[in-house]
Amino acid sequence: MTCDTPSTSPISQRPGFVASAFRPWQMLFEAMARRKTHAALSALNDHMLKDIGLSRSEIAWRSRAANLPYRSGKSAASE
Repeated sequence: MTCDTPSTSPISQRPGFVASAFRPWQMLFEAMARRKTHAALSALNDHMLKDIGLSRSEIAWRSRAANLPYRSGKSAASE
């Protein structure tokens, strides 16, 4: 016979349950970061955007991509 203690209860054995509880907060903070990045890039003039290699039409894409984990173009197999 097993005893349900806090460490063996069904909820604590499911890490997905805890992760799903924090997912809305994570999505909120990611959206806030995207908006902040978009606002900062939009505040730059065209000359400054060109200096960093962007055009005004790329701001929306970069504001989404800027908050993704960094991935280099090299794969482990190519090294």
